Amino acid sequence: MKTKLMLTCLLMMGIALALSGCGKKATERAAEKAIEQSMRDSGAQNAHVDISSGHMKLKSDQGEMEIAGEGVSASIPAEFPKDVFVDTNAKVQMAMKTPEGFVLTLVSNGSLADTAKEYDDHIKAQGWKQDLNMDMGNVHTLVYKKGDRALTVMASSDDSNEITINVTVEANK
Repeated sequence: MKTKLMLTCLLMMGIALALSGCGKKATERAAEKAIEQSMRDSGAQNAHVDISSGHMKLKSDQGEMEIAGEGVSASIPAEFPKDVFVDTNAKVQMAMKTPEGFVLTLVSNGSLADTAKEYDDHIKAQGWKQDLNMDMGNVHTLVYKKGDRALTVMASSDDSNEITINVTVEANK
């Protein structure tokens, strides 16, 4: 059910962010209500959507998500673990908090190899034990464990200087 909810929300986010660019409050409210109903139809309780200033925030009993529109940055949840490195120069495109953990999507510039090394160095310095370090050319995957938590960092780049970094922190079950 969570997968269906997530897919529904992600599908609706494109429409909502496009509508939010219109600057029409009535249009934003209509988009918010449509997404909330879609979330409830997918099993979410207490669904709430807020579209404003180029952001879309979704909240329900199943977690919270903030998605940034073009040219703006989402906020990292205050509860995000302090022992997980996040490049302060990166733009936060998406931040999600669920009962299982956190997911961030960041965009940065530079070298993929340098970015992967920077994350690896900072994360290990915080006491995380590495399980995997895989370099596949344009995708670099790092996996760590610490206590009952798992951390995955996946950094990827195309031929440009832009790097997309996905950071996932979850509690082991």
